[in-house]
Order: sequence, then structure tokens, then C-alpha cells
Amino acid sequence: MALAGILPFVVLYIQIWDILCAIWGHGICIFYNSVLIILFFVLITTSLVFVVRDAVMTYFQLAAEDHEWWWRSFFCGGFMGFYIFGYSSYGIFLLLGTVGFHASLLFVLFQYASIKCD
Repeated sequence: MALAGILPFVVLYIQIWDILCAIWGHGICIFYNSVLIILFFVLITTSLVFVVRDAVMTYFQLAAEDHEWWWRSFFCGGFMGFYIFGYSSYGIFLLLGTVGFHASLLFVLFQYASIKCD
């Protein structure tokens, strides 16, 4: 789960570094307009990483009849928050954990939509 948050963290790291340098007086932040764009990139990257990664893990959990798949998807999505914990990122943990959960939920709904019951 710890390795799952690295890719979204890399997307966000440059923007955080630039903003904090401007706050601490070591530079000038010129990317105020791109903060919203970076947020969308992080959300898209998190969704794509966890659809690919969690789809396999969620499938194995469901095959083993472990129906608590939502906790693993939430923690895998939110583990990026530990990488930026120094920046007080509890909100990012909850945001990306929710994104990981919803990506896995869509996968589960897609999987069970194709099952026919007689």
C-alpha cells in the first residue's frame, strides 16, 4: 500500500515545492493559475493508478470471499498523504482515499453488472 501513493505524489511534488519556496521567501510562485490543474492531474492519476492496481487486488479479495475490499482501496488511495505528511496532508489522505474507493467501487459495480442470476 505504501508504494501505491508514489506516482500521485510525484505529480504533486513540484507544485508543493514551488508554493512552499514562495511562502518561505526563497522564490516567487508564478504558478497560481496551475494549482487547480495540478489538483485535477492528481485526481486523474490517482484514479488511473488505483483502477489498474486495485482492480487486480479487489478481484483477488472478492474471489477469496473477503468482502472488505473498500478498506484496502481507501488506504491505497490515501497513502499518498503519508508522503506529504510534513505538509499537514490529512485532507489529501481523505481526498485521495475517497478517489481510490470510488475507483474500486466502479470496478466492482462493473464486474457484478455482467453476472446473470437465474
